Amino acid sequence: MPAVVEASSQWQRAFYERHSYRVVRVAHLPAGGPPLWAMRRSGDPVDQPPMAAASRVS
Repeated sequence: MPAVVEASSQWQRAFYERHSYRVVRVAHLPAGGPPLWAMRRSGDPVDQPPMAAASRVS
């Protein structure tokens, strides 16, 4: 299942990247607020190419 999260610190961003999330957009908040990284993961098994998972569906 695909998933989307927003990280507001470098620590959170690194955590999600270790769990197969990739940055899709960065938002910069006004007044010196922290950047927000919008991150997405595809939902495909990490150890298999995307089409391998699709070919198992019958």
